Amino acid sequence: MRENAFGDVALPIFPSPSVGRTFPNKTQREFLTSQLSVFPVRTLDKCFQAGGLPAISRWLSERDTTGKCPMKAMHPGWGASIDQFDNAESSQSTPSFTSLSKFEFRRPLHRPFLVMKLKRAFTLIELLVVIAIIAILAAMLLPALATAKQKAQTTQCNSNLRQVGIGLTMYSDDSEGRYPISGGAIPWNQTDAVTRAASWMQQLFAQMTTTNIYHCPSDRKWQFSYFNGARAAYAEAFSPAPVNTRKIMYPTAFVVSGDTGWDNATLGSPDDADKDDYSQNCVGGPENGANWIEWRIHNKGQNLLFADGHTKWYKKYLTNEMTFRYDSMHGWE
Repeated sequence: MRENAFGDVALPIFPSPSVGRTFPNKTQREFLTSQLSVFPVRTLDKCFQAGGLPAISRWLSERDTTGKCPMKAMHPGWGASIDQFDNAESSQSTPSFTSLSKFEFRRPLHRPFLVMKLKRAFTLIELLVVIAIIAILAAMLLPALATAKQKAQTTQCNSNLRQVGIGLTMYSDDSEGRYPISGGAIPWNQTDAVTRAASWMQQLFAQMTTTNIYHCPSDRKWQFSYFNGARAAYAEAFSPAPVNTRKIMYPTAFVVSGDTGWDNATLGSPDDADKDDYSQNCVGGPENGANWIEWRIHNKGQNLLFADGHTKWYKKYLTNEMTFRYDSMHGWE
């Protein structure tokens, strides 16, 4: 054994098995085992991958201040475990190069070899399959999401109408049982030339907290979405008149208000705050009377408010649940 420039005991270079020489003795093996737990694992890994045990021995003997593994005089990777060295020495036989190539050099369990894992990229076919699956799921989910959104808007609209119903009740209590009167097309902060009154919504605003209550979330055309159900008063007076709640015989069926698909081309300006059913049918389409306007706002139906304060969604006009007269179950016409 000889000392190198660092004062360490250096191993002689392990001979290549192809030369037919013997394995290192027991002292050399113990020294090599101790060195494997002292020197940087990456350096030892590189040396072993480059030349097996001879490369590690060469590095231990000739390492420089940088700690790099010398790449000269290295036999291409072969190695054997410490246990297999003992078995070979005790049998006094030298394994052949073929048998040695099957061995695996083992480090102590606390200093395992670094293992590089190759990462395979996605192929074009795999990416297309994933995109197709996402597209199918989206096509299945979007209709369900749209339906859920419509239901949420219908619920919000019903809530708005219930608040309108409360406001109408409070207004009638202060007005001898009468609801607000409607006129022609009346924008907010303006009055009608005939009735000399503001829109029915503005008359009711003292009982409301905000004008947002007058807007249906499904309405994309109008700021004020609901009509004033005053057909019974108009049919009795043959002129604009307020509904007299004291004459209502069927409060659970008397239509007070609801959604309407008002047509601004024939029935006024988009900022009309005084929609009514004096002369146009706002509920159920032609089944409820001629001169009807579009009414299907929510899922091919509409929300209606009744005199007793309850609201409900309807898909069509029902003769036994709706009335537009004071004293009888009667359609709009």
